[in-house]
Amino acid sequence: MIYLTYTPCYPLSRFIKSFWYGERMPQRAYERLLPNGAIDIVFNLRDATLRFYDDANLSHPQAITGPVVSGAHDRYCVIDTFQQTSLLGVRFILGGAYPLLGAAADQFYNRRVALEDLWGRSAIELQTRSMEAKTHEARFQRLERFFLSRLTDAVRWIRPIRRENETHDSPAHSRPLACLRGPVRRQRHMQSVLVHVLEDRRRLPKEAGQDEQSCVSGDREAWSPSGPTRL
Repeated sequence: MIYLTYTPCYPLSRFIKSFWYGERMPQRAYERLLPNGAIDIVFNLRDATLRFYDDANLSHPQAITGPVVSGAHDRYCVIDTFQQTSLLGVRFILGGAYPLLGAAADQFYNRRVALEDLWGRSAIELQTRSMEAKTHEARFQRLERFFLSRLTDAVRWIRPIRRENETHDSPAHSRPLACLRGPVRRQRHMQSVLVHVLEDRRRLPKEAGQDEQSCVSGDREAWSPSGPTRL
């Protein structure tokens, strides 16, 4: 059994809690996956398909090819343990998924959504690159570079929102803007984080296998696709 986590660099660490990787030999056919309130992206590195079952009918799973966005749930689901032999995942911090996924958290509540439905072909390409990587360090670094690129793109849609709000900041619009003051403040705060992305990307190691291994931590824990559970 292997469970490893990697903490991404700033500014990704403001949105992503960790990248994780797990290997586990199945000991039974099915397991219940308990809810934990987090949003994850999960990759099956063995056969690129994830299967989720209704407890009342194990013969007809929901099968999703490619990465899967698993939202916060208020009930357990059933998974087959065969797919847990090699899993890769992205765990978002609370409120951190929106700028990277491009969809609000409530759209994933009690749902599992194919990442391809959100990102198109780039989601399948990320799955392929992750499966081609030879080590977990290389997988983590590919995820890090990819999501930094996603943050760079997010700067382009945050800046126009800010300029549009500022151009209408006049006494004639004071009452509508009073209602928007909270969202505008949050948008400006997010921009102050994202504008550093291009500079931080230049500091990233260009090749897998550099001294990023110091960020990888491994321990002996029982785990599931939603994260570890200490025995």
